[in-house]
Amino acid sequence: MAIILAWLLLVPGVSMAQHADLDAGSSSGPLEEVDVIANTPLPGTAIDADKIPANVESIRAADLTREGSAALAGTLNRRLGGINLSDTLADPFQPDLIYRGFAGSPVLGTPEGLAVYQNGVRINEAFGDAVNWDLIPDIAIDRVDVVSANPVYGLNALGGAASITMKNGFSYQGAEAELSGGSFRQRSGVVQIGATEGDFGFYAAGKVLDENGWRFFAHDHIRQFYGALSRHTDALSLDLSYTHDDNQLAGQGAAPVQSLALDPHNVFTGPQSNLNRLNFATLNASLALPDALSLQGALYYRDYQQIVANGNTTSFTACTDPTLAGVLCQSDGVTPLTNSAGQFLPDVSKGGAQVI
Repeated sequence: MAIILAWLLLVPGVSMAQHADLDAGSSSGPLEEVDVIANTPLPGTAIDADKIPANVESIRAADLTREGSAALAGTLNRRLGGINLSDTLADPFQPDLIYRGFAGSPVLGTPEGLAVYQNGVRINEAFGDAVNWDLIPDIAIDRVDVVSANPVYGLNALGGAASITMKNGFSYQGAEAELSGGSFRQRSGVVQIGATEGDFGFYAAGKVLDENGWRFFAHDHIRQFYGALSRHTDALSLDLSYTHDDNQLAGQGAAPVQSLALDPHNVFTGPQSNLNRLNFATLNASLALPDALSLQGALYYRDYQQIVANGNTTSFTACTDPTLAGVLCQSDGVTPLTNSAGQFLPDVSKGGAQVI
């Protein structure tokens, strides 16, 4: 009974203290209004996030460079929920991005479930709906909106969509340059510049990167350029942008643990290389109309070329001669393979139990 009586005496005091705190908070003035918006595929089309029947997450340009050089896929992986990366091609510029189990991947044959837009233009490739992340100039990204499944984003957006809005002279002013280097002879240079003059804006960005990689033949060469010319008035916005890429990527794929045990730099099959070239021009237009109406549209030209060299198997086999047990031979089974020092190469096929 004493405990119950003490509780009854304390509750009014707690309630009065809570009311006092609320009254004190209300006397300090109204809270600051916070606007949360999410873009549709077309830039400049703002819709309240709470009116979209899907989960919306966004990152800005500052998020991309928070931990170093701008990196789109890595930032999405670190900062947004439900996203993780896979490394099928063993190349940092060609990741498989998995969003809630649905993939946006450069690997042909992957069941794609993520639609990706750049300045309102779908950039999933026509062949296989693949997504080549290396063709998106990270340094020139202004914001990225990731939206879960929504029919607005078209085919193969069952898992969701990523709408990427690039910078222009109105969203970025100034100049910036960055030089960096790292292990395995990685060296890169990045530059961007943006300016406005009245209704006109200009923006340009470029990136050059070379690295040898830590495995044999695993070199990458990245060449990216993005430019935009803009005119923005009270009623009309015009943005003409151009993206150019010329990338040579040589991720060397998986290798048997037996081969890597001999030397972690070893490459199992080769060649493994992708040459991606892109010329991509986009004209975005937005016209404000009376009664809070507006018209938006996008006109684009996209020329994409890809050359793939993909070595999968060899005709090498386990040696049939008992004196060469554990040695790898040519397809005749009797001619042993040797390295440059004349030493026999070990049989990593486990006596023919696995394909090499």
